[in-house]
Amino acid sequence: MLTDSQMRLFALRGTRPSRRQVFLPSGCLLLGHRGFARSAPENTISACLDAIQWGADGVEIDLRCTLEGEAVVFHDDTLSRLVGIPGAINTMPLSQIQACLLKGAEGFHSDTIPTFQELLEALPSGIFVNVEIKDAPPLHLHFEDKVVAQIEAFRHKFHFIISSFNPKALHRFRMRSETIPLGLLMAPDLVWPLRTGALLPLLRPEAIHPHYSMVTSSLVDMAHEKDMKVYPWTVNDVAEASRLGGLGVDGLITDQVQKITDMMGHS
Repeated sequence: MLTDSQMRLFALRGTRPSRRQVFLPSGCLLLGHRGFARSAPENTISACLDAIQWGADGVEIDLRCTLEGEAVVFHDDTLSRLVGIPGAINTMPLSQIQACLLKGAEGFHSDTIPTFQELLEALPSGIFVNVEIKDAPPLHLHFEDKVVAQIEAFRHKFHFIISSFNPKALHRFRMRSETIPLGLLMAPDLVWPLRTGALLPLLRPEAIHPHYSMVTSSLVDMAHEKDMKVYPWTVNDVAEASRLGGLGVDGLITDQVQKITDMMGHS
């Protein structure tokens, strides 16, 4: 359920240009990294609505598991950075987590940490939702089963992909669903198997999500030959976005939705 302030904010943003006007290759998606934390804290309902209204085709969000196994939309493992108090997400009940107010660029906001269910209920239909799994909780919490059930309940409304740096997490989701697409996150500072994609044959993901500095024409060609999409992160420079678009990537994950839509040129 949207708050009155979120409804007003959503209505006011309707005048921004469509992503179809942005000079990117046809079919290249623009995804707001943790939504668009310009006027609201990251990973909140407001930030995700902001990303869509500023021209993104979808959002990249982070999921963590609470003490009782509920999925909440939050990046960090503790509340220190965004709430200012100690406490690990996986040691706290949902009620305690949702009682916290989040900090944004201008101090504390009225936004709280949403559950995955609450976010899905608030987002507009037809968008792309990249769900990054931050950890692999204890099996007895049935976290993966709950997330899969929530995704299945909303597959008529959204295009989903589950992504993670954690191969164990991706394997658990593959065992629970053969039809929900998976994406392996890659970074140049990770251990060799995760840096080079050595686990791709085992995990069989539908996409790779490399750091933008790793993306070359040969990497894109290799992925496409294996029927994998390529979604680089986190692309905040217009020139870099243009380079990657020219290589034929399938989407860009960015903190700067407004900057890229405004500065890459409109048709």
